[in-house]
Amino acid sequence: MPTGAMNQVEHEAMGHAFKAAFPDSYMAVEKIVESGDDLVVLGYFRGTQSGDLQSPGGRIPASGNQLNLRFMDYFKVDGDRIVDHETIFRPNGDAWSAWCATARLAVPNTNLGVSARMPCHS
Repeated sequence: MPTGAMNQVEHEAMGHAFKAAFPDSYMAVEKIVESGDDLVVLGYFRGTQSGDLQSPGGRIPASGNQLNLRFMDYFKVDGDRIVDHETIFRPNGDAWSAWCATARLAVPNTNLGVSARMPCHS
């Protein structure tokens, strides 16, 4: 996955790659907190990797594994426009470990996290 800031084209490409790899994916929202122009959404990204995932590190073949990935989205709004956005993913237990193990076999030495804060651990 890309790390750091993405432009709109990169963001859309990442979304399409994940939708192709996890066609049954959805985001289960647990909580939304609003304070002035700030909005935080907390939940889980869930799905089955039934398709190949195209990543900057190479192709990760379909594994059939479930992914249950904790996320937090932060939005800054100005009027009716989003002027800042950040997503943070956090590994979540055995489902993440199983998916990482399969992904590592396909693409060795690849950090599959959104940032250096989210590597696949052995």
